Amino acid sequence: MTNFYPFPECPYRGVFVRNQIESVRALGVPVEVFAIKSHLGRSEYLKAPRELYQLLRRERFDLIHAQHTYPLYMVWLIRAMLRLDTPIVLTFRESEFMRPEGFRMDKKGVWAKLITSRRLKRKAISLADHVIAVWSGLMTAIGFEGPYEEMASGIDLGKFRPIPRAEARLELGWGPDERILFFPADRRRRTEKGADLLEAAVALLANKGIALRVEYAVDLPHDRMPYYMAAADAVVHPTRFDASPNVVKEAMAVGTPVVTTVVGDVRQVSSGLVSVLWTEPEPADIAEKIEAALRLPQSLEGRTRLEQLGLSEPSVARRLARLYQEWSK
Repeated sequence: MTNFYPFPECPYRGVFVRNQIESVRALGVPVEVFAIKSHLGRSEYLKAPRELYQLLRRERFDLIHAQHTYPLYMVWLIRAMLRLDTPIVLTFRESEFMRPEGFRMDKKGVWAKLITSRRLKRKAISLADHVIAVWSGLMTAIGFEGPYEEMASGIDLGKFRPIPRAEARLELGWGPDERILFFPADRRRRTEKGADLLEAAVALLANKGIALRVEYAVDLPHDRMPYYMAAADAVVHPTRFDASPNVVKEAMAVGTPVVTTVVGDVRQVSSGLVSVLWTEPEPADIAEKIEAALRLPQSLEGRTRLEQLGLSEPSVARRLARLYQEWSK
């Protein structure tokens, strides 16, 4: 159960949830998806409980996996109403409560308070029968002292593969001699991802005579992401907060140098890698790290690290399938 899932009108939203589901299905585990169309507006949260109630009354499931704390509240309440004993597993990946002090979320008013509430998230975690955290630091930061399992999303190493830059640029129609940065998020929708910081850094570099073009992932299908990452001179992810940024790992898998803030599990995943440059969320430091990244070639070291850490999609899917078997009724 999730409130982040790709639909035709938003193929990029929650693609990591769909990919995880498909990788588990590939192991022969039957999975039914109940996805709230949250991209259509908050009214979808009012429609969902009735549909979920009817589904859980009609069907019997061995386990319910909630991919967000707010669907967790919904399914926990309906389970109680129907007097079911189906175990609930929660994947906790929400990092909004870790936003920097003074940073204003895109959401306003009551909604902003709901999505950043430590108390509500901590309560939801306590209601689950088993908890998966995509990064252990989330649990420390939120003050949860109970048992949990750390499990980041897996990366599709078949899709995110090394592609020669020239080949990727030919595919996208980009000039062979341009210096191009790829910002792997939609600057219009996700201000916390730091597009403003990147643009300020690019302006600083322009003042030094270093001309750069920035490509943004605006409504970009996930299947095209590997080409954009491979075609770029560097992938830049100056996000202000995140728990386990898949885009950093995907760029590592492709082999393009990455400039990223040290958020979530970035440190433990990329420590010691020359091709992953850590930056402060400040334009001057981002500019310095971009300039260094422009001198680096494509590299396989990040891909090797992901394999060593067991972060391929099949590896994570096997862990999840074993967890499902352990907790199923």
